[in-house]
Amino acid sequence: MKLLVFGSGYVARGMVKYMKPEAAAYFSPRKDETLDSLGASWIEGSVMDAGKVMEACRDFDTLLYAVRTKNTNQMSNFDANITGVKNVVAAVRKYDRDQRLIFMSSINVTYGTTEFLRTRRTGEDNASLVKNHLIVRSSFIFGDGDWFTEIIKKIAESGMTKLPGVGNLAPVFIGDLAQVITRASDLRGAVDVSSTQKVSLLDAVNKYREIRGLKPAKGKDSPRAVAKLKRTMVENGLVTEEMAEYLTMDFQRENTYLTRYLDKYTGYLDYLSQTLKG
Repeated sequence: MKLLVFGSGYVARGMVKYMKPEAAAYFSPRKDETLDSLGASWIEGSVMDAGKVMEACRDFDTLLYAVRTKNTNQMSNFDANITGVKNVVAAVRKYDRDQRLIFMSSINVTYGTTEFLRTRRTGEDNASLVKNHLIVRSSFIFGDGDWFTEIIKKIAESGMTKLPGVGNLAPVFIGDLAQVITRASDLRGAVDVSSTQKVSLLDAVNKYREIRGLKPAKGKDSPRAVAKLKRTMVENGLVTEEMAEYLTMDFQRENTYLTRYLDKYTGYLDYLSQTLKG
C-alpha cells in the first residue's frame, strides 16, 4: 500500500503508524515531526488548492482524508469537509486508476444538526462518488496524545460536582480503528466503528478522578439538568457548545465493524487505568 494522508493531526498520525503502509506521505500546510519520525514524506499544500491536490494524488493507490476542524480555527468546516473533499474526488476520478479513497467521518453524521456534522455529511456524499471508497464513521478516538482524553482530564480536574449522566461515547482505540480499515480493504460504502462498551462522559471523568484520588461527580439525567450542566461546561471554558452536545450523544452502534474484524480490542476505561497509573 502506498498511502497518502490528507491532514497532519492526531488521526493522520495514527493511521500512518498503525496501518503500516509500505510507503506513506502526508499532505498538509504544516510539517509534522511525528509523521516525519514515522517515515512519512511531507507534501506541502492546502486541500483548497485543487492543482496541488491533483498533483499529490498521482503516485498513491490509497488516499485517506483526515482533515479535521474540531480543535482548530485554521480552516472552516465548509472548506475542510466539502471543498477539500471535492478536490480529492476530482483528482481520483481524473486519474481513473481505481485508487481507494478512505474518508474519515463520524457516527451520528446522518442526523446531526451541528455545522460540523452537516458539512461532514455532504463530504460523505462527495466521497461516495469515487467507486472504490470507504467511509469510516467512528466514535470518539483515543490513544497516545489524543484530544478526547485531554477533554476528559480538563473536566475531571475542573471540580464540577455534577455532570450529565446521559450518552454513550463508546470510544475506539486508534490502533484498533486502523486495523479495521486495513482489514476492510475489499469493502465499499460506509461502516460504523465504535466499541461495544458503555462509556458516558460521567464514567470517563469518574474513572480519571478515581485513579487520581479525587471525589467522583454525580450524574444528572433529566433534560433540564443536562441542558444546565452543558451550559455550565461551556461557560466555564471547559468545552465548546458543539463539543458539549457531542459529549451527551450516543455513539455506540450494534453493527460496529470493530467486532467484525477484531476478537479483542482496547477498552477506554482500561486504557485510562493503564496510562494514568503507568
